[in-house]
Amino acid sequence: GDPPLWEAGLEVVSAGAAAFEPLSTNPDFMRACPCRWRPCQEAARILAGMISPARRVILQSTTLRRLLEAPTRVFAISEVQNELGLSSTAPGGLLVGIAGSEESAVGGGLWVAAVLLGRELQAMVDRERAAGLLLILGLLEGN
Repeated sequence: GDPPLWEAGLEVVSAGAAAFEPLSTNPDFMRACPCRWRPCQEAARILAGMISPARRVILQSTTLRRLLEAPTRVFAISEVQNELGLSSTAPGGLLVGIAGSEESAVGGGLWVAAVLLGRELQAMVDRERAAGLLLILGLLEGN
């Protein structure tokens, strides 16, 4: 028979933006999570209208600004417990939006890919992307 395609020199190319990625390559990391995948920032605005409301968290713009400005982009849940309302949200990937984003979830508002890790909420963006999101946040706030 013919050899498998990968042995025949076929190159596979992917295109487009990823919607989800693994929480970690370490299989022991957050083993108790019901889902081992998290949303990617590239698809956050699209996914916001598709994922369960239980995986979407709405913050005031000032709180999201503090999260994105934090050096590690991590909040202790105790800092924002009242605003987050995360008492029934399981650990794992979620999207964080600003108040007003929920009305126009697809293609509107501002959504940030994040992970709920036990007692911490971490925005899953690097420093450069956080700076870009802060610029967009400023435009949405009218600053």
